Amino acid sequence: MNKGFTLIELMVAMIILAILVVAGVGSYTSSQRRSRDSKKKNDLRQVTIALETYYTDKGRYPDGDSEGRIEGCAPTGTTACEWGEIFQADTNGSIYMVALPVESDSKRKYIYMTDGLGASYQIYANLENVTDTDIPKNGNDESRIFTDLDCATGTGTIYCNYGLASTNITVENGRTISYE
Repeated sequence: MNKGFTLIELMVAMIILAILVVAGVGSYTSSQRRSRDSKKKNDLRQVTIALETYYTDKGRYPDGDSEGRIEGCAPTGTTACEWGEIFQADTNGSIYMVALPVESDSKRKYIYMTDGLGASYQIYANLENVTDTDIPKNGNDESRIFTDLDCATGTGTIYCNYGLASTNITVENGRTISYE
């Protein structure tokens, strides 16, 4: 009598292995997405701390430029700060962040906005995990997006869907909101 596996037994084993691989890859991808989103949320919280310190020192929040950058860097204190570089308001040594955070995905960017008077600010990002509890949903379980804010760095559109703001304004104030 021959000892071995039948073709059916081998196929069943391969199907079970394939199912396990697919489940493992899906779980890993989802975990990576949640990890990147956690970093983004922490990045924005750190920027808000720096902005509040700036406000304490200067009596106003720095302006923002049309590219979504903070205009509060040296040498004049009104130069646009590049994401990833030092947030130093002037030459007197006031360093608010050693390095402004950079989006982990080169296709996405953070956006900083202000009222132009230095009284309030909003800062935005795009979270990849649209089921994140920090992204509000409507009655149809669709995630909020800001259709007037493009968090993409190149071609194509990636709408911002997460933000933080100074205590005297909301992230929704002045934004065009939709759900998808």
